[in-house]
Amino acid sequence: MTLFSGITLVTPVLRINNRERNTEFYRKNLGFKVLKEENSQVFFGGHQEKLVRFSIEESPSMRVRAVEGPKKLASVIIKAEDPKEIESLLASGVSFSHLFKGEKGYAYEILSPENDVILLHAENDWTGLEEISREGLTFSSLPNFQGLSNFTIEQLILNVADLPESQAFYKKLAGLDFLPDLQEAQGEDLKAAENTTWDLEFIEYHVPADYDFLALKTYFEEAGLSVYLDRGQRVLVVSDPSQIELWFSKWKEY
Repeated sequence: MTLFSGITLVTPVLRINNRERNTEFYRKNLGFKVLKEENSQVFFGGHQEKLVRFSIEESPSMRVRAVEGPKKLASVIIKAEDPKEIESLLASGVSFSHLFKGEKGYAYEILSPENDVILLHAENDWTGLEEISREGLTFSSLPNFQGLSNFTIEQLILNVADLPESQAFYKKLAGLDFLPDLQEAQGEDLKAAENTTWDLEFIEYHVPADYDFLALKTYFEEAGLSVYLDRGQRVLVVSDPSQIELWFSKWKEY
């Protein structure tokens, strides 16, 4: 058993401007199901599995602003369980920016209302996708199609201002079942405070009910990191060099 055994990804949380506009985008263009709305947050999942996989949090423009330059979140890679459901979304008329074909079927890249790049596919290896032209193609829809039955966040690709610094941070988390991919970029807001721009806000993980948060807190502190642990020892938060928060929380129902 390692310190990170049993810890699993729950959801990335994206800070957005307009909740209604973004909710409609994720429903119609990616086939997500709204599982719950709580205050300013919306929690999405599949229509069959109904586990939270993706979340957004509204922060209006009087408090938060658009990113200047590249965003911390370079792209989100989403894997659907059924490739026929991706074709059904294409048949509904989604406004994709790039169309791809793989061994299992179609895939597409799309821009969210906050200019987040999202790739939806169903391949074993998305890097083998080949871009194709839309011209002349006809897409078929499944009968009674409502949206994606099941999907997972396969990868988050982050733009970072200092690649070695960020790599050193995430090396301390080696053993987690999910870690973002990193690529170096230049931009004024790549180290902006998480509550100031519409960008990736935090990544949430779940830990087992009997998890020893004090051991994890000690590990991070000995690594020179600042750690928040709530009084009830239910949530531990640490920030990466880009000021993206990583939340480790004990199971809660959404």
